[in-house]
Amino acid sequence: MNQILLNILTSIAEQYQSELRESELGQTIKNSQCIVSLSRKWYGLVSLICVYASTAVPLYAQQNQFNGQSVVERGAKLEQLLIGNEGGFGSSNATISRYNPDTKDLEDGVFLNVNGIGLGDVLQSLHYNEGQVYAVMNNSAQIVVMDSESFTQQGLISFPEGASPRQMLLLSSDMAYITDLYGDEIHLINPTTQQVLSTKIGVGDGPEYMINHQEAVFVGNYGFGQDSTIMVIDPVQHTVIDTLVVASGPGQIVVDNNAALWVVCTGYAGDYDAQWNLIEGTQRPGGLFRIQKDAQSQQWQVSKELELKQAGIHLGYDPRNEFLYLQSEGIKRVNLNQVDVTTETIISGSYYSFYYESARNHLYLADAKDYVVAGSVRVVHADSFQDLDEFSVGIIPGSFLAIYDLESTAMDQLDYLELSQVELYPNYPNPFNPTTQLKYSIPVAGLVEILIYNSLGQKVASLEKSIKQRGYHTQTFNAQNLPSGVYYAHILFNGYQRVTKMLLIK
Repeated sequence: MNQILLNILTSIAEQYQSELRESELGQTIKNSQCIVSLSRKWYGLVSLICVYASTAVPLYAQQNQFNGQSVVERGAKLEQLLIGNEGGFGSSNATISRYNPDTKDLEDGVFLNVNGIGLGDVLQSLHYNEGQVYAVMNNSAQIVVMDSESFTQQGLISFPEGASPRQMLLLSSDMAYITDLYGDEIHLINPTTQQVLSTKIGVGDGPEYMINHQEAVFVGNYGFGQDSTIMVIDPVQHTVIDTLVVASGPGQIVVDNNAALWVVCTGYAGDYDAQWNLIEGTQRPGGLFRIQKDAQSQQWQVSKELELKQAGIHLGYDPRNEFLYLQSEGIKRVNLNQVDVTTETIISGSYYSFYYESARNHLYLADAKDYVVAGSVRVVHADSFQDLDEFSVGIIPGSFLAIYDLESTAMDQLDYLELSQVELYPNYPNPFNPTTQLKYSIPVAGLVEILIYNSLGQKVASLEKSIKQRGYHTQTFNAQNLPSGVYYAHILFNGYQRVTKMLLIK
């Protein structure tokens, strides 16, 4: 039986900040080079500020996955956590804080301390690749490249004047996508040569988050809540091949154990008239959506799983328990184990940004205070909800980047899995009541079927019959309506069969 290569890979972090403070709005509007279709985007900005004046939009995300495997499955150990502090708009005082989760040591301004210069204006997101950290500077229209250990600067990627770079998605050693919020397009860069390529991909209104999944790139067109589409891009031809419709303001996208995509949508706060009165009927709700490929048609199917009056743009995923975390009137935990997904509010209050780190199962909750003084980060255990730590950081903490114990890369298409045949691993827990997890791996993409039989050889359930990509997958068996006894899980793939024995005790 093949085993997972342990202790490899670092986490790619894709962090998001979209709420504009009232004090910054006027400056933004004056900067005509940064705003396209001003009248259209103006309403979105004003609407967000008016509705979220008392609840900051959560703005950050990280995949925590490597070629379909989570850092939990990889056995990765969190080595350090970087916090990207945006700094005041137009003040060029962004900083990076480094936090050691073992010693709880905190150092702010690690780039400034080493290089003697600042990062630039508005640190939007942090990303990692092969020993380098990429700091995407939104208002400076550049990416600062630095060593992940010493933080010495190793390069600078500059975008055309007026560009608004937000998030970065690494596709290979010589190709990465960068969303341009106000340009409504994606820039292509070569991370190795640190050059911006001439090719651009036109997308929807205000592109933000991206994810590379099943040989396609999914781009959420956030548009300050005025767009409701996710575009599917061929990363070889760099062309849009499909457009999916969700709710207003699609934000962070994550992939679960069953290769389904989940996206949180913030909703749209509504339009305002010349006297700043809300125009009734212009509001649109947000929600949580699932995106899966249909096994027969091979088309992407979209389903709304939850409607949310308003939500933050950040989404976290726990692969152990199959929970999602999002912000909507507090921090909510979404249980994906049920036929109908259920939610519960686990932490009250509002936060400027938050981040779920899966290796330690911790939530990092960032408070921007008054956007002028140093912010703070609160660490909470996601199971017990116990407060573990709280520390001060720089001005407006908006992004996070987890770096793990071994050198790795965040490139989705690189093959780190040593799979040569289909495997069905022992279910966990076992014995169980009434649900248990079945983990399996396949060496190539193909049709997977999982059947459950009782001790009499009678088929009692069909858990899976769909096309799956090469790699590791997890399926849940719910025996709520079955009696106690011995059951057998069979996986069928390319003419091969594997069986594992399970014990249900009620």
